[in-house]
Parts: sequence; structure tokens; C-alpha cells
Amino acid sequence: MEQAPPRRAAGTRGQAAGITEQAAGITEQAAGVTEQAAGITEQAAGVTEQATGVTEQAAGITEQAPLSKQQAPLTRNH
Repeated sequence: MEQAPPRRAAGTRGQAAGITEQAAGITEQAAGVTEQAAGITEQAAGVTEQATGVTEQAAGITEQAPLSKQQAPLTRNH
């Protein structure tokens, strides 16, 4: 008796090709997520930079405040 060629091999190859295609899609998605994360990190760095600038401005205003008080003329309300 002759044995029929196994059909499983063709099915398995098809499944392997499908899995490879899925893996490629997942890799592409992961690259997109990584790119988004890099963008978010860049935005966060910008926000931190802005916050530093605001803190510096606040420090400058605080430094000027005592001088303004000293320079203000003394007046009395009668």
C-alpha cells in the first residue's frame, strides 16, 4: 500500500507564514509605540525646561521684591 503524502506539511507551512506575518506586524507596532514614547519623552523634557524657566523667573521676582520694599517711599495716611 502506498501512503498518501502528508497534508499537514502544507498546512504547517501556511501557519508558519501566517505567524511570521503576525510577528512582522507586531514588530511594526512596537516600533510605532517606541516612536511615540520618544515623542512623549521629548515633550516631557520641554515641559521640564519650561518649569525651570518659570522657577528662575520666580527666583528673580523674589530677589527684586525686597529691593522694591526698600525703595518705596515711606508715606503715612492721615
